[in-house]
Amino acid sequence: MVAEHEEVMEQRAKWRKWSEEEVIAFSEYFKNELPNEYSEYLKQEIGKNEIDSNLSWKVEQLSMKWHPGLASIDYILLLGKLRSYIQENLHTTRNGES
Repeated sequence: MVAEHEEVMEQRAKWRKWSEEEVIAFSEYFKNELPNEYSEYLKQEIGKNEIDSNLSWKVEQLSMKWHPGLASIDYILLLGKLRSYIQENLHTTRNGES
């Protein structure tokens, strides 16, 4: 049991730690490369806090193009950070803050 926990912790330590600057850079890349999909992504995130699987797949493929050669989990973590970044910025914008 302890050995399994240690193994999981070692695997997690290998995962990429995305900085806020990298998440912002990917968001800008996404907006520039796929402006219609970016707009739809924002709509879905605001409207239902859920992203359609086809759109999610496109964004994951774009992330792989933007930063090739990583493990699948690293892209999943990037997209999770992207969603958090969008939510935080949309919440701020909707409340009139900057």
